[in-house]
Amino acid sequence: MARKSVFLMILMTWVTGCTSSDPMGLRSSYRDRVVPPTNTRSISNPPIAGQPPQLAQAARAGQFGILPGAAVSQMAHTRPAAGNYPLLASAGGQFDGRAMPVMNGRPGMGYAGAPYQMASSASAAAIADGVAPAPAQDLKYRGGRTIRDLKYMNIYVGDSEAWDSSDWRSIDKKLAAAMADRRLNNVLVQYFDNKPISSQFVGSFFLTGWKPQRVTKAELEAQIESLYRQKLFNGRDLANTVVNFMLPKGCVLADPNGGSSEDSTAGLAGYHGSVRPDDNTIYYAVGVYSERLSGGRTNGIPVFDASWKNVVATFYHQLQEVRTDPDVDDALESPNGKGFLGWTSDNGDEIADYPISEAVDLAVAFREIPLADGSGTAPIQLMYSNAVHGPEGPIEYPHGTQPPPANNTPDNPPPTNGPTVPANLPPQIQKMIREWDQMEDYVKQAILKLLS
Repeated sequence: MARKSVFLMILMTWVTGCTSSDPMGLRSSYRDRVVPPTNTRSISNPPIAGQPPQLAQAARAGQFGILPGAAVSQMAHTRPAAGNYPLLASAGGQFDGRAMPVMNGRPGMGYAGAPYQMASSASAAAIADGVAPAPAQDLKYRGGRTIRDLKYMNIYVGDSEAWDSSDWRSIDKKLAAAMADRRLNNVLVQYFDNKPISSQFVGSFFLTGWKPQRVTKAELEAQIESLYRQKLFNGRDLANTVVNFMLPKGCVLADPNGGSSEDSTAGLAGYHGSVRPDDNTIYYAVGVYSERLSGGRTNGIPVFDASWKNVVATFYHQLQEVRTDPDVDDALESPNGKGFLGWTSDNGDEIADYPISEAVDLAVAFREIPLADGSGTAPIQLMYSNAVHGPEGPIEYPHGTQPPPANNTPDNPPPTNGPTVPANLPPQIQKMIREWDQMEDYVKQAILKLLS
């Protein structure tokens, strides 16, 4: 009995942590639960390491390559909490206007060369409210790269004077939290054979000496190559790293296709791409400071009540597209994207595109979601899920791994009495044992099996 009591104490402690991790009942999907914004807590962890010495030396020597006035400085910033953080990437459709190659209904190929099929019993009820199931929009794997374990850095354009410190601190903190969120990642692992994914936030920098009012794709990529020549990216895992360029308040992002009318004042919020200096690939994402302007005008896609939240949602969109379809620029330059496309629909949508284009109200796709670790909320955009044929929010378990439903009927009621409570156990353990009936049936069965 003594040995069983020890086992029980350990197991009950573990079980209590499991059963309390879903306080809002989000076991199957996130459905129209808009959480009121909360005050962002201050960050008090130790600062991260300073800028690379090579960059500091180049700055002192005036060696700024292509763009003599630009340099990157490490921010007086804090390291994010320990954990894994996933990444995202490009924008398409209404977001960045760059149409992916249309596949004309050809079947996608799975990881082992077999046709891809999502085995799931998910129903239409799991889809975000306001969007009907659309199996024809399901993503198919086209054979290109994907990035399971991503890293990313945030570069704030316009130096420290262009950014309110509370904005960039909130962006860094909440983007990292969203990318690390277990329940959000449970939606994404279906595109990675239901195996774990991760991302790592590697730090923030100010980009000084460049204060643009309007940014074109060519100008941005010239900046990236300049920073590469300054050796900012030396020692980085470039194949799995995304460089996020946050544009400051008032800066307009031009149409990446070179058009003159479709820019961030007409609904563009960001996009992702890549440059290849010296046969290296540098993945990047760019996004605007989405806000409402006077006279009913907008810059970017302002959905939330604070612009920093719009920035977080924009880069969550971009990073998840990088994760599932990183080589978008190469795909656009190749016939039908052959050999470069990752996960796209037959219509050319990436993982974050359809939820925006089909949402009657953008509030359907953009949500402040409760974080699984209980640390508050984060502003994100829902991603497309093959399992439910539409946009899906945080889920407690990856599709295909949900526990069986409890088989409790009037003829087969759940247990009403737990095991005898040993008097020598701590009061909190006794309390947990007395709350046995409140646990889910599959948890109780697992505990009893271990104790038998």
